Amino acid sequence: MGRILYLLDKYPSYTEAFIDNELRSFSNKYNHICVFAIRKELRKGETSTFSCFYPEWWNPMIHLNVLICFFGFTTLLKRYQGTSDVHSNLPGSLFRKYKLFFLFFNIKKVIKKRHIDHIHAHFANYPTDLAMFTSDRLALSFSFSAHAQDIYTQPSTSLATKIEKAKFVITCTKYNKKYLSSICRPDGQQEKIHCIYHGVDWGKWQNKTPKQVIDPKKIKLLSIARLVEKKGIDDLINAVSLLKISGYDISCTIIGEGPMRRKHIQDIKQSGLESAVIIKDFMPHAEIKKQFKKHDIFVLPSVIASNGDRDGLPNVLLESLAMGMPTVSTTISAIPELIQDRETGIIVPTESPQKIAKAIQLLVNSPELVRTLRVNGLEKVKKDFDFQSCNQKLMECFQDELNIYR
Repeated sequence: MGRILYLLDKYPSYTEAFIDNELRSFSNKYNHICVFAIRKELRKGETSTFSCFYPEWWNPMIHLNVLICFFGFTTLLKRYQGTSDVHSNLPGSLFRKYKLFFLFFNIKKVIKKRHIDHIHAHFANYPTDLAMFTSDRLALSFSFSAHAQDIYTQPSTSLATKIEKAKFVITCTKYNKKYLSSICRPDGQQEKIHCIYHGVDWGKWQNKTPKQVIDPKKIKLLSIARLVEKKGIDDLINAVSLLKISGYDISCTIIGEGPMRRKHIQDIKQSGLESAVIIKDFMPHAEIKKQFKKHDIFVLPSVIASNGDRDGLPNVLLESLAMGMPTVSTTISAIPELIQDRETGIIVPTESPQKIAKAIQLLVNSPELVRTLRVNGLEKVKKDFDFQSCNQKLMECFQDELNIYR
């Protein structure tokens, strides 16, 4: 077993930096690895740090091959109906069928060129569907990493099928592993599932001069999140409103982009919080670090979205603790694996702006608790979420499963 193809939906991605970190760490120890991504997510001034193959959308020969073979795969397609929400719609969508075959032929070309032996997909939705389809056609083994949204917004039967067909599965929290194990067929499939945290390079995030006290006369909150339902930003805005009503001079900076941005801005205006709450676009990590230093308390009030989507263990919480920020979050999924109430942070129930407001008041009025959280939070990250240790475990998993270096 030798060469591995990482199959991704997008690369590079400013919201999935952990994949880039994983690739760089992996390639430092094992150079027989390449990346195929369906799309790019580069911004002005940004560059990829890892070479990557992309679909050749304008290559006429690939389109010709797809057209020649397209209608001969109907039987094969039917085998994949029901494996995900994507494939369940394939019979009624010619474009989706064509896209599947087009991507397959692109991946096949890379596999042949780079002599690939194994495919590893990140996220258990479309990339894993594509990896499974390619694996079946080319008789290659495949594995996948499952995270959060990709797990909880598709039928459990789909995931069970993917686990059964995969050589192994990696997930980033104990909470996820417990759920994935519970949906497996009772024939030893659970043994395929490995829990390996993403980890964080805490040395790059550590703030050696954190604020020693929170000024109760000017409280500065920070939140960093995609502006989607599961992040619970509505609750944060409402908590700020409650604190303002209680007489606190408080400001809140929210860094993020997403489909709920317009709604959040409207809510801020309707609550009369234009001078207190500001939403900024995503920023490079260097600027994010500066924002941590400027603020007093980090808040991420995650919830379960109406479609079942939820956070796993957001990396921003690791970064916050590494920065020595007193952090408030919720009981959702794996967050308590990092944040223990009044030990490494403050945990509150979901959808409770009142409890968020009380947690912030507690931190403002308890300097000794804040000092305890700063120390314990950083130690927790060092002990259980060290970037090098987590990636070493990942590498060892690949070595064991694929017999690399043996």
